[in-house]
Amino acid sequence: MGSGKTTIGTLLARQLAWRFVDLDERIEESAGLTIPQIFERLGEPAFRQIEADQLRAALGRATEMKESTVLALGGGTYAQTGLPRISARRGRSGFCGWILRSKFYSRGV
Repeated sequence: MGSGKTTIGTLLARQLAWRFVDLDERIEESAGLTIPQIFERLGEPAFRQIEADQLRAALGRATEMKESTVLALGGGTYAQTGLPRISARRGRSGFCGWILRSKFYSRGV
């Protein structure tokens, strides 16, 4: 959270005329809690399950509707066992970009 993925993803989707989906927003809507609240109240395993479910749903919709989609994922999403395979199976092509944020790059933010 706070790396700029929503801002950059929204701008990229707009430039490409694609749909934008923020996985964090889907997770919060699904759980009815903020991400910090999910971790605090339900724990990381529950968060990761919600995250996986929402990723599958977002990819399923993009595939079913044949929608080109920019999907913003948190750094931990792609690190979860099996989730990269879910992404690869859903579509024939894709691109994964990373936002690297450090104090050097975020001066003035």
